[in-house]
Amino acid sequence: MDPTASRVQCAFRSDQLDLLAAYANPEYGFMAPSMLVEGPSSSGKTYTLRKYFEHLQRNGQILFSEIQCEYCLTRKTILHTILRNLINLLELNVQQSAEMIGKCDGLGTFVEVLKQIEHIYINMSDGVRHLPVVFVLDRVERLLPNENPSELCTALSRAHEQSSALDLFTFVYVVNRSDSLNIQTLALPTIAFTCYSINQIKDILLDRITDSSPSFLPPLQFKSFARQFLDIILDTYTSYFGTDIGLMVPVLAKLWPIFINPVTELGRIQNGVNDVLTTFQRNKSLLQSEQGLLDDLASADIPSSDLPKKTKYILIAAYLASYDDPKYDLILFSKQREARSNRKVRHSKKKSTKSSDQLSSRMLSPQAFTLERLLAILHAIYDENCEEPLLNDVELLSELATLSTLKSIMKLKLGDTIGGGTKWKCNVNWSVIKKFSDEVGFEIENFLID
Repeated sequence: MDPTASRVQCAFRSDQLDLLAAYANPEYGFMAPSMLVEGPSSSGKTYTLRKYFEHLQRNGQILFSEIQCEYCLTRKTILHTILRNLINLLELNVQQSAEMIGKCDGLGTFVEVLKQIEHIYINMSDGVRHLPVVFVLDRVERLLPNENPSELCTALSRAHEQSSALDLFTFVYVVNRSDSLNIQTLALPTIAFTCYSINQIKDILLDRITDSSPSFLPPLQFKSFARQFLDIILDTYTSYFGTDIGLMVPVLAKLWPIFINPVTELGRIQNGVNDVLTTFQRNKSLLQSEQGLLDDLASADIPSSDLPKKTKYILIAAYLASYDDPKYDLILFSKQREARSNRKVRHSKKKSTKSSDQLSSRMLSPQAFTLERLLAILHAIYDENCEEPLLNDVELLSELATLSTLKSIMKLKLGDTIGGGTKWKCNVNWSVIKKFSDEVGFEIENFLID
């Protein structure tokens, strides 16, 4: 194993670390201008890259910045983020930094602004150049469909060809599948990650649990207890988890107190009283249900008053887009008089036979929707109920990115939808949406069709 990679601790990823050390190793004076990292979700791509590049940064060998592209939505936002992070990394005290970043309106002007920043730094440092800079663009393929992430990656990969001043930059593209970018002709250095096996996942999670071993238990005994807990829970929910560690961790965190609290109260592990199997049998009906997977959002005291009115309308529109069939959009959201009349008749009948708190079984499964449909529904319901103007498109996309960060609205993976387009899904349940609707005075029941 390469000496540089051997100093980075990433379980079961030694092969990938060796490749990283071959493609990006400032100790030997070599940094690839760009590279591609591919692999399925929860395969340790971002974690491994972060650990490796942060190790190099701590040793004073590189400057490192990670950008979550799925929350940027547009490539212009990504380019601005790259420039802003670069200015911060170089610790430039540029008064006109905002104005300089604003000059970048696309790929055509990005390189010019980048060279301008380089020129300012060299003048301020008496001709001394800075350390190599690594930008990791995580999930770059999840930009909006019309943003063409392939073109973005191609342009960044060839930036060093336009000026020798840009040979200190490395761009790393992290994707689930390399063919989603359609940049095979660039012949980029590629590092492939595979899914962890279930036993590898258990070992990784076991290390995480045993980091907080209680002082009253022998370490080996606690490790055995934690391993039994992982075996039982992961085997119980295996059809739901698959190999997605991101799904496992919240459920394990929720169920762990059920098993460890009896041990803490007694001060020891006693077979037949508080061991893993006994606790599981005692709570079998609870643990074999979906209790561990339920969304806490329904029962939580949500500080909805902290959300702006327009944000609540975005969530309401997302809920309607997820639960209303698109074929009814003309009836439900059209501003035409005839369509509005049909909507009132339809829902006056519905309201008389069914209470607003009852939902059909279909309402339990949110459907994916496009961004265009969400915006159309949002404008329809907002313009009809509010006098103040709605946010402009840039502000709407920024607000949507924030909600996506909070996991209130989920962006689906490319492989989850038919047609390859980016789609979204509402991740907020009925009780919360109903609460928001009541607060803004919007009768959401009139816009739901069973």
